[in-house]
Amino acid sequence: MSNINKQSQSIDKIAGVQDISHENAAACSGGALRLWSEPNYAGIERSYTSSKDNLNDFNNLASSFEVGNNEVWRLFTKTGYTGNYATLGGYYYNNLGVGINNEVESVLKLQ
Repeated sequence: MSNINKQSQSIDKIAGVQDISHENAAACSGGALRLWSEPNYAGIERSYTSSKDNLNDFNNLASSFEVGNNEVWRLFTKTGYTGNYATLGGYYYNNLGVGINNEVESVLKLQ
């Protein structure tokens, strides 16, 4: 029994274990809004676990999305949750349609 403690190692020393952000962890578990810059889940990817009133460097880039864990999100064409919007809910994924494709600037988590 005493050998167990002598053989244990820090978790960060184990191959394949790494520290990831809370947003990435939520995205991996399905608890996030995921956006891609290209249709069919290609290109740059961003994950959001809470509302964001300005996507900053990802404004007007979103072309495809995934909503997980029975969440409901509203995507707006302007910052500050304004402009045209689309409401996405349930476990849903697809390409963004006409009127919002490449125009998303803010995202609001409703549920």
